[in-house]
Amino acid sequence: MSPNDFLGVGKWFAELGFAVAIPMRRGYGHSFTSFAEGYGSCTNPDYVGAGRASAQDIEAVVGFMRRQPGVDPKRVVLIGHSAGGWGTLAAASENPAGLAAAILFAPGRGSTSPGQVCGGDALAAAAGSFGAAVHVPSLWIYSENDHFFSPPLAHQIFDAFQGASRAPAEFLAEPACSEDGHMLVRRCPDLWHASVATFVQKILGRP
Repeated sequence: MSPNDFLGVGKWFAELGFAVAIPMRRGYGHSFTSFAEGYGSCTNPDYVGAGRASAQDIEAVVGFMRRQPGVDPKRVVLIGHSAGGWGTLAAASENPAGLAAAILFAPGRGSTSPGQVCGGDALAAAAGSFGAAVHVPSLWIYSENDHFFSPPLAHQIFDAFQGASRAPAEFLAEPACSEDGHMLVRRCPDLWHASVATFVQKILGRP
């Protein structure tokens, strides 16, 4: 894995006016350290703990970026995909300073093969746990042909979050993307650009 995998996504947000960071969390790419986000066994997954581990790295980047010249420290938007989306959700639940919104592309953990997830009910319960602590608006984006998190599971996760949260949350069920909609964020940007731009405008005005 490489930050370059999401260079096109980052460029699009930069063109909206954002300062963008694309970090590699511990254990990914060439980070030269051990993987920190394990959720334990498939029979008893700890999705809250796994999310918190991801959040540590995400929040470290937020703290660094908020200190950089030209960055508005009061209007932070967290964006994550898949396990990164799950980490983004966990980070949002910890309400780091300056956080204004979160955008989650196919957030989740525990996919072992197409259509198979370790403890889908546990994943939804963890989303509810995070939702109870999130204070900022969030936008959730899944594709109808996501092979990691099927539409019924995606709705279950989101519904658990929304049921526990007092913050505004919006779910976007996008059409099928390529051979696996889990990669919607990179492969089918035309499906989400307009919705995300509208969300950002509504929350922040112009970055």
